[in-house]
Amino acid sequence: MKSLYPLCFALCFLIVNRAQAQTPDWSTSVASIIYNNCTKCHNSTGIAPFSLESYHQAVNYSNLIPSYINNRTMPPWPPDPTYRHYVNERVLTQGQIDTINAWVNGGTPEGDENLAPPVPVFRNTAVLGPADLTLQIPTYTSTATNADDYACFVLPLDIPNDKYVKAVQILPGNPKIVHHVILMIDTTANMTNADCMLALANLPGSNSAVTLTSYAAGMGPTVFPSGEGGLKMGERLKKGSNIMVQIHYPLGTAGQVDSTKILFYLYSDSAAEAPNPPLRTLAVSLYTMNWLISIPPNTVQTITATYPSLYNIPYPGASTPMDYSLFAVDPHMHLVGRQMTSFGVTPNNDTIPFERVLNWQYAWQAYYFFHNLIKLPSGSVIHGTATYDNTTNNPYNPFNPPQTISAGENTTNEMMLIAFMMMPYETGDENYNMDSLVNLAIAGYPPPSATGITNISTGDAGFALFPNPSSGGQFTLTPSNLKGGTTEVTITNILGETIKAVHYDNLDAPVSINIEGQADGLYLVQLKQGNYTAIQKLVISK
Repeated sequence: MKSLYPLCFALCFLIVNRAQAQTPDWSTSVASIIYNNCTKCHNSTGIAPFSLESYHQAVNYSNLIPSYINNRTMPPWPPDPTYRHYVNERVLTQGQIDTINAWVNGGTPEGDENLAPPVPVFRNTAVLGPADLTLQIPTYTSTATNADDYACFVLPLDIPNDKYVKAVQILPGNPKIVHHVILMIDTTANMTNADCMLALANLPGSNSAVTLTSYAAGMGPTVFPSGEGGLKMGERLKKGSNIMVQIHYPLGTAGQVDSTKILFYLYSDSAAEAPNPPLRTLAVSLYTMNWLISIPPNTVQTITATYPSLYNIPYPGASTPMDYSLFAVDPHMHLVGRQMTSFGVTPNNDTIPFERVLNWQYAWQAYYFFHNLIKLPSGSVIHGTATYDNTTNNPYNPFNPPQTISAGENTTNEMMLIAFMMMPYETGDENYNMDSLVNLAIAGYPPPSATGITNISTGDAGFALFPNPSSGGQFTLTPSNLKGGTTEVTITNILGETIKAVHYDNLDAPVSINIEGQADGLYLVQLKQGNYTAIQKLVISK
């Protein structure tokens, strides 16, 4: 009888090798996920406490990464994606989470380092190019020694007449210490730095302070559709106003210096006065809020609020009831807030979900821009529900032992505020794909890497991409009417960050390119051959 040991050994060998072959490696599977979702904050100049810019750095923190991604603490994205989707979400798919877990559990193999994507370069620069108007806060030194520092700055808006904003980028002077920024406009030009902290509280009953946009760590510019697809939107900068800038410097940043800039990209006067298509002006005019908050110690309390009907909205120029289109939602609470939900109920009793945050984190908040404009019929009621945990079970509770917490502007007070960016409804608004239009608008600006481009193409000029949209990041680039020769193909995301760069000695036939693992959205594919340069837009849509 022949021994079974050789057969058993061979089977074991095959099983082990198959398991090893199925383990994702850094170079071909994990790096692209980390670079696209984590490294925007986890880089040498970012606000995160450590960098994830290389294989070795990722291995050093591989014992921490799974727990944060499995409970979806990271990447930071408070809204529940099962309730409502937004433009450019920072959310890992379950498949991406499984890949990282399998990589860690499989021993964090590197794989072939030559197959790894290039490390993205994160520049603290104007990703949309030179701005039309730049404002800058005075040089400021953080005082956040024992508590967070919330500083306010009032900047005069010196413009000859009203202007309309098509994009704005908040550019931190020191990205390591600027956690978030709230940008407002004071149309009376008489509010002081001290008034700035109260500006949000004054918004519902006053036309003097209007929120323009906000910035949080890892965010790019706020860009409005500027004509692509027939939709042109913007915000108004009123002549004689002041810009108010509220900046959060986190605990432990004391002594470090910042000088944040605000970059405005404006429509020309002719485009604003006689636009084609018409310019739709946005306003922040819907507020669901409750100022009767009083949360006793050692209690968990749920508070509700409604906005009765849309014809009471103080929208500029509105005197009669009308339907509205909602563009973005901004929920706001402080430290003991744990959950917040908002939704609309139409006169026909249809429910429209806006946002739901199941694990509120005061440190991560911003405007969330809807995938599609949301039609809210006249007479609808907006509902908000917020839950506060004023017990020792809440790790963010500012008091130990807990104390009664009431409504107020201080961080140790509480707020319930849900604001909306909106405009009067026009037929077909709900059919606009804001993901596509916002990203197309961004692509309309020359990225930093496009300096000196002699030909920018959005059609079949020089090469074609197929399929486009790509469902997974793999596509074929087919050259046409090119002479061949040394060619560089570079793929960048909407922030101008390089995702992949490929060199070909003689590109004269179709080539397959893979950027699998990238988030859904718009990318730019640039081809350079000799003195010829062309760019095409690539959409990834899973």
